[in-house]
Amino acid sequence: MKSHFTRFSIAAIALIVLALFSWVGVWYLWNQIGDAARTYAASQDNAESASAQNAVNARTRALARDTIDMRRALVEAAHTDIISAAKTIESVGPAAHVSLKVSGAYAEQIPLSPGAAAYPLHAIGFNIEATGSFAAVMKAAELLDALPLSTMVEQFDMALIPQDSSGKSETRWRLTERIRLLTDSDISS
Repeated sequence: MKSHFTRFSIAAIALIVLALFSWVGVWYLWNQIGDAARTYAASQDNAESASAQNAVNARTRALARDTIDMRRALVEAAHTDIISAAKTIESVGPAAHVSLKVSGAYAEQIPLSPGAAAYPLHAIGFNIEATGSFAAVMKAAELLDALPLSTMVEQFDMALIPQDSSGKSETRWRLTERIRLLTDSDISS
């Protein structure tokens, strides 16, 4: 009877060991499948990220190609020397039939964005004063705004000039304007 029990015990132990190895095999395959799924998901994410980056790069290149003429025009507009800009501003006077003078030109600080070092721009402020009839002063303001220069109006003021006590003189207006010119010309030279 002992031999029968021993054979039965050995068979049971063998089956338990076999079942244990089967479960270890199932666990190992489960981990391998999980690792493969995580690797596949990571490679899909990387592929999508690379595809998105390639699309961004393609759009950037297309934008650079599409805006080359505009960027060239901006560079040409900023390529203005200060003397010719002042003469252009002063030419508004006779064209608008007003007495116009540039009473000052001074260097201004301009805030630059982080990538702006590649395109060094300088700012020059001009103080402009014009006197004349209301219509002529308004025409001068329009012409100053439409100058073929890279300018922006910083201050604009119009005032009626008081008449003399006789009241015989024509009503006159004074335009005071401060504009900023952006130029690539070095203003320190």
